[in-house]
Amino acid sequence: MNSLSKPWAMTGWRLGWLTTAPEVVTQVAKVHQYAVSCEVSFTQDAAVTALATDTTPMRERYRARRAITLDALGQMGLPCVEPKGAFYAFPSIEGFCASDEDFCERAIREAGVAVVPGSVFGCPGHVRISYATDDASLKEGLSRLAGFVRSLRG
Repeated sequence: MNSLSKPWAMTGWRLGWLTTAPEVVTQVAKVHQYAVSCEVSFTQDAAVTALATDTTPMRERYRARRAITLDALGQMGLPCVEPKGAFYAFPSIEGFCASDEDFCERAIREAGVAVVPGSVFGCPGHVRISYATDDASLKEGLSRLAGFVRSLRG
């Protein structure tokens, strides 16, 4: 099972595939017919193009953006496990606000930077930061986040 979401930067299109034994396909098809009727044609066309495209350059950009993000979080003193297969970082923001939700609400209001509470992903005390954007926007967002974290430290 795989999808085109992350390797081909087609998040939200919900297009993927499953390769399995015929008896499993039969059972999956029963569920599938009630979940969706079919994938729209433009995503199918895009998938054909995507599967013929070398993703190496984009993977290298994501690696570089991950390094930028982890370096900035380290300078902010926000511990973070290195992401291995996504374009999100989940730094700990423990001790900064009453909750990760409060941290996120204040970050958008006070610094104009949007991060997502880790609690919605089962990871309270953390925030999710996406680095799936252009370098300039990423650096600006991390700069704003750094200023916000400095303000919380007093």
